[in-house]
This record gives sequence, structure tokens and C-alpha cells, in this order.
Amino acid sequence: MPQTSVVIPAYNCAAFLPETLESVFAQTYRDLEIILEPYWMRQATGTTHGSPYNYDAHIPLILMARRVKPGSYAERVALNDLAPTLASMIDVDAPAGSSGRVLTEALDPIR
Repeated sequence: MPQTSVVIPAYNCAAFLPETLESVFAQTYRDLEIILEPYWMRQATGTTHGSPYNYDAHIPLILMARRVKPGSYAERVALNDLAPTLASMIDVDAPAGSSGRVLTEALDPIR
């Protein structure tokens, strides 16, 4: 375990991050760990679609409807599975840009 943590605030600082890291690596003291400040992303503009932080990577998904089987499911799901699942439940085509899968394990077949 490193003796010293270097916390780097990275919000809106993408242009300076390489120089900042080079400065840290140039130090003579080597027992360091580098931590980008939690809740901040490296990207200065645009959007991000993912997170290195565990608290950001888990999203509870709760479905409630007549066609949903009661229970909890251990299968791995992604948020983009929601649109095709809802489309399937109301018997319409999934959105053209959707990339997820229908969560069939949670749905009762249409009777």
C-alpha cells in the first residue's frame, strides 16, 4: 500500500491532466498512488458513457407490470436493456437505435 496519496481534482481540467501527471511522476519520492478526485471525470467537454467509480456503475432496475414475473434475477443486465424490454411488453418494435436485449427471464409470456 502506498504511503502517500495524491488526489488530483480533474473536473474541466483535461488539457492540464498530462502535465499534472508528468509532474507527479517526476517527483523523487516514489511511494505514491494517484487518485482522480471522486465524482469527477477526466473529460472536459461532451458526455461520458461510463464511469470508473463503482457507485456510478450499478443502477437498480425495477419492473412492475402484469407481464413481469415477481422476484429478483441474478442475470447481468444493462440500462440499455430497458427500451427493448418495454417495447416487447407493449408489443411494439424496439427503438431503431436500441442495442440492449429483451429481459425475457423477467417476463411472463403473452397469454
